[in-house]
Order: sequence, then C-alpha cells, then structure tokens
Amino acid sequence: MPVYQVLLEGHDFPGELMDDQSGKYGFFTTRFVRATSPTDAEFKAKKLVRAEFDWAFSCVGTPWGRPSLTIDEITEIETMPESRGGGASWFSEDEA
Repeated sequence: MPVYQVLLEGHDFPGELMDDQSGKYGFFTTRFVRATSPTDAEFKAKKLVRAEFDWAFSCVGTPWGRPSLTIDEITEIETMPESRGGGASWFSEDEA
C-alpha cells in the first residue's frame, strides 16, 4: 500500500490553549500514513491529528469561529519513516 507524507495546518484555536487569554493560534504538523489514495491519506491524517489534539478540537468555538484543519500538501513517498509524526509547531495568528 502506498505511503504518504501529509502536511496539515490548523487555524483559529483559542489562546487559552497557549496560556494567552486573548489571542488565536494556528499550527503546522506532518503525519505519515499508509493509504490507498491521496484522498484516503487526507482522511487518515486528519483523523490522527484530531485524535491527538482532541482537547483542542473540542472547543465550542472562538470569536473567529470553530477551530479548523486543512491539508497543505500530500506527497507519496517510498517508505514509511520510523516516526509517523506527532506534535505540532504552534504560531500566533494575531502576529501573522
């Protein structure tokens, strides 16, 4: 089964998650998945991120709307790396 590297981007997460009571935050993260197609890879990668950051996606909403997750890039790669990805690089969207 093909292996995909999926770069995801999150937006509109409340500052309380980062000890900033007023700001909004986004993040970038990468996941590696085995999938039958790029569409299947997108579904699997989003599922992994939502499971890892369930506490953040459970926010009822912010003044900017509900937190969102989008795909920036999906690339088919040769082999599955030992690490399948995890964590995220967070950034302030107020400064972006």
